[in-house]
Amino acid sequence: MKKRILIVSHALELGGAERSLVGLLNALDPDLAEVDLFLLRHEGELMNCIPPHINLLSEIPAYTVLARPMKTTLKEGHILLTAARLFGRIKATHFDKKHGYTDSGVALEYSHKYTVGLMPQIEPEKEYDLAISFLTPHYIVAEKVRAKKKFAWIHTDYSKIQIDVESECKMWSQYDKILSISDSVTESFVKVFPELADKILLVENILPERLIRKQAEEGDADNEMPKDGSFRLLSIGRYCRAKNFDNVPEICSHLLQSGLDVKWYIIGFGSGEALIRKKIREWNMEERVILLGKKDNPYPYIKACDVYVQPSRYEGKSVTVREAQLLGKPVIITAYGTAESQLENGVDGMIVPLDNEKCAKAIACLLKDGKLLRELSDCCRSRDYSNAKETEKIYRFLENGETLSATRSYESGGNNMPQISVIVPVYKVEKYLKRCVDSILHQTFSDLEVILVDDGSPDNCPTMCDKYAGTDSRVKVIHQKNTGVSAARNAGLSVASGEYITFVDSDDFIDPQMYEKMLAVAEKYDCDVVMCDCMKEFPDHQEVYTHNIRPGFYSREQLKDEYYPHLLMMENVEYPPTISNWLLLFKRQLNSGKDTPRYLEGVRFSEDLLFGAQLLYAADSFFYMKGDCFYHYCMNADSATHSFKPDKWNDYKRLVEEIRKCFADCPDYDFGEQMDKALLFFIYNTIGDIFAEDSLSQQQKNKMAKGILQEKTVVELFRRLNIGKLAVPAKLKILTGCYAHPVLVPLVSAYMGRK
Repeated sequence: MKKRILIVSHALELGGAERSLVGLLNALDPDLAEVDLFLLRHEGELMNCIPPHINLLSEIPAYTVLARPMKTTLKEGHILLTAARLFGRIKATHFDKKHGYTDSGVALEYSHKYTVGLMPQIEPEKEYDLAISFLTPHYIVAEKVRAKKKFAWIHTDYSKIQIDVESECKMWSQYDKILSISDSVTESFVKVFPELADKILLVENILPERLIRKQAEEGDADNEMPKDGSFRLLSIGRYCRAKNFDNVPEICSHLLQSGLDVKWYIIGFGSGEALIRKKIREWNMEERVILLGKKDNPYPYIKACDVYVQPSRYEGKSVTVREAQLLGKPVIITAYGTAESQLENGVDGMIVPLDNEKCAKAIACLLKDGKLLRELSDCCRSRDYSNAKETEKIYRFLENGETLSATRSYESGGNNMPQISVIVPVYKVEKYLKRCVDSILHQTFSDLEVILVDDGSPDNCPTMCDKYAGTDSRVKVIHQKNTGVSAARNAGLSVASGEYITFVDSDDFIDPQMYEKMLAVAEKYDCDVVMCDCMKEFPDHQEVYTHNIRPGFYSREQLKDEYYPHLLMMENVEYPPTISNWLLLFKRQLNSGKDTPRYLEGVRFSEDLLFGAQLLYAADSFFYMKGDCFYHYCMNADSATHSFKPDKWNDYKRLVEEIRKCFADCPDYDFGEQMDKALLFFIYNTIGDIFAEDSLSQQQKNKMAKGILQEKTVVELFRRLNIGKLAVPAKLKILTGCYAHPVLVPLVSAYMGRK
């Protein structure tokens, strides 16, 4: 039976908390709950963002009295309510004076405290399973709603606001749970209200990712934020003391003095605008600090900026910072009290000092470091900032620990099998592992099991793997002696229980929507195998990695006609598409009834060539998502793929032997020519590595190369090979001719040495 939930908030004006409310409304599953929304005032630019499955209750005139001018409410006939508000204001003024408060929140609290008794009940005929008070003050849900359970949300840093502690404690105490948006917010709250510590439940801000991405494409900010060669910095928030925009002109001035060409744009509104404009004039920043005012849709501006900056004095957990990260922007925040819970410093953003000069210096260092800016942006693109799964905490509490869907049942330790098993071999990747695993756990599709195979890693990786397993029930860990990546993947395959299987290398990362989108294709076309493209991540740039085959669906017959001709090796003697096993999502039990293959253990190089070829040969169907670069392949110079190994040729020989065993006598296709090209490719690769290795003398290089070229299988290959018909560049044909006559190796070696 669906749960009945009521959410109460003030209005839907532009603001971080309000956008988080829109995210919550979008994340609540209409199949699990009927949700009513009551707003004190039907006002604000975000009203049209309420999703259709949410029931917006009618406005009640009495509640509109709050936060409107008292002269207006008095004229409208709300005499008692206006009088109660005035009484509250007088009481708050006396309290603030007595305690020396200058930036007080008491007046807001008292405006609700002294009027709530005069307010009508909200939906008096209904009893809700859960009522949520989204924004403080929290008197209305506590006293004017019937519900079995009641939650109230904390959105601010309580170490920075001045309140009536005794009065607010009584207010908060009326709730079953107090939802906190971050650990830092919890810490500041509990210091003020230690007696309420056991009521806290961490539920982070939820963002409506699809809406944000859609709206980011709906406008063009270039007219107001022109591409004129300057760094375009952007900040968003109310013009108030907390946001610290009054110090932006001075910070910007210091940036200009450091030699940087910057323009700092600020979107917002509020009573602090006059002070900000005054500071702009004082620092002569009229052409450099530009107030853009209120924007109904700020996302095109975030998309257009080079760096998003949140220079606040204090925050709870800035929603706008998360939105900028969601859109893949480098972000800078000041070191306010909750900053460390906002981002991972140096990984998906930077924390800089609050002092204006030190702040400017730190920002300047980052703006001058293009490599770090790209790394911050890449990390943001790899993570899921929507936090849509946070609603599950609410569902679980409602059910006293029971879950409400097959996916959630699995995640809570139920018997349902996951839809996707993700296998991650782990070895000596301590500095990359968190980025990798987080990108998997933060997928928009959550019905996963993540199998971390610790292949005897000598660093801190085993401990990190166990920690993930202890905090997320979807994670399984296998610890084994170091036997190589093939054995590690096989260990994962042996315990995988998902309907589909995929791999991720532990020094790489993936886009948040990778599995959601690939699974949708797999299910739509009932495909055995789906493949996407990837982005190669170099230290100073990115390159799209794609394949020279047509996109779309392949039936069994189409595979034979179009794919088998390059199943083992492309015509130009390059790797076939399915060499990249980590780009594949495939069924554990193929439609043909065949099980998925296993890796050839003990082979350290190109081990995925044979696996991919066997998989596609056994498959009944295949789909290529050309241009969808969901996977980020990081060019790590320390990996086995990019390091010289003197015994590499032995691995290749064993791999060639196994390829011949599997494909020499196939009844429906002759792979003989491709097997020869595969061997030729391994010769190119091995001898090329030898000639490029600086630690070897010329004599050693010649000896090793000749030894390979004089082996029987290689000699026989060159006898069969028609070099003139190879689909390779002329220089490579000449090189191949030289390899066919080992006596010419010293000439080749000398030529390579000059390059």
